[in-house]
Amino acid sequence: MKDNNLLPTPTVDSQETTAPAFWRSVTDADVRQAISGSYLGTICHVLEKNYTPSAPLPLILLQSMLLMSVALTHKHDYLMDEENGEWDEQPSLLCDGPEESFELAPAHLSRLYINTGLGNVPNIYALIVAPSGAGKGLGNLHLIKSLGYVEVTNGSSLEGVKDAAIMNPHVLISLQEFGLLLQGKGYKDTFKKGLTDMFNAGCFTDALSARSRKEVRTVEWFYSSVYASVQPEVLRAAGRSLDIAQGIFSRFLIGYLSPQDAEYDFNPCNPDQLRDLQKLQIGLCRISTLAGVVQVPNAHYNTDFSGPIRPLIDKRMIPVLLRYANEYLPRIALMLAIPSTVGDVVELPELTDDHFQRATTVLHRILTMAEAALGSLTDLEGRSRLQEENLGKMARLLKRLSIKNPRITMADISRCSSGTGWDSKTREGLLNEMIQRGWIDVSHPTLEGVEKVVKGCSITLDKGALPPGVL
Repeated sequence: MKDNNLLPTPTVDSQETTAPAFWRSVTDADVRQAISGSYLGTICHVLEKNYTPSAPLPLILLQSMLLMSVALTHKHDYLMDEENGEWDEQPSLLCDGPEESFELAPAHLSRLYINTGLGNVPNIYALIVAPSGAGKGLGNLHLIKSLGYVEVTNGSSLEGVKDAAIMNPHVLISLQEFGLLLQGKGYKDTFKKGLTDMFNAGCFTDALSARSRKEVRTVEWFYSSVYASVQPEVLRAAGRSLDIAQGIFSRFLIGYLSPQDAEYDFNPCNPDQLRDLQKLQIGLCRISTLAGVVQVPNAHYNTDFSGPIRPLIDKRMIPVLLRYANEYLPRIALMLAIPSTVGDVVELPELTDDHFQRATTVLHRILTMAEAALGSLTDLEGRSRLQEENLGKMARLLKRLSIKNPRITMADISRCSSGTGWDSKTREGLLNEMIQRGWIDVSHPTLEGVEKVVKGCSITLDKGALPPGVL
């Protein structure tokens, strides 16, 4: 039986070899260990108190990373003397070149950035893929506002975001119905393209038509962060694999929760909540004062991360892999370099190989969740798309049934198919297709070599053979 965790690697003679998808072996426990001792870990510890019996790490991890990102991403408050066109205070900590370099590299106007090429500013795009009722909304917005950020929500257009940025370039874009943006046309499609461009452009200039009678809009520094959420079924219906290639999904760190992962409850009577949030507010405000340029210990950090994975991962996921390796790895390392407790004065962190190794662990887990969220996306239309959706539904049904008994009968499937619209012929057709794909095994008490579903057969789901994202 072919294991989907063993992905084909093309060779010169076109034969297939296999190697383990090692990054998928990283667990939530490994991530907790990696973030331990950092302020990122402190935030996670505070947020997880709001859940019982255990906290959904994919959810609180990305929410914690967003808070860290907002604290670390600020425009420097240098001022220019308008009379002579010179800086009141020479920003020598930002760059050694002339002031014109700010136009070429807006990152150099940041209070803090990582010294990679033109500069890496630690803003993030976070996407939570989880069922309804999982608590995907970003609470504690007052923490973000206390750091000087403004929130722009779903109802805004791209022009509205830019208008907000002119007033205050520290913008958090909150998209609680991300599926509407994916399937939207017109201004929503423009918004999606705008999000893609804004991720690391660092500035924008809009030349409007003369009829608008508005001046050219220019913002010299703009590194927004985004917090978005969507249900798995909505993502499968609205998303396209083309969205990965065009770059919108590759810009997001993705936290994925299946319905089985979302079996937790909220803890509304957490007695420490107010006190903990006050401590977080103080700590994040102190972190936001960090100013300077952070160096990386290894100029080849990106290929060290992506090189071993690239031959093994689904080719559609390579844009995600490369974005994670090039841009997100040092940002996460920076978050891990800030200690779990911060004093009145926070020292500029020095990145080490250990920080990058721990960031690699975190990013391996996020990459696995990105595969789970995006792996089932397709560009198919019509009957072909419906066929793939039905195969996914059947696989998820078999997974639920296998909890009680791993050997499933046709009668079990028939009794649990209410609401699917499947008749017996459709069910048999889906199961036979799954046999051909190697997703299920079929056995019969009296017949040998069964290659299709027959009366009296038993069906076993091979979870390891399923592509990422099906379940």
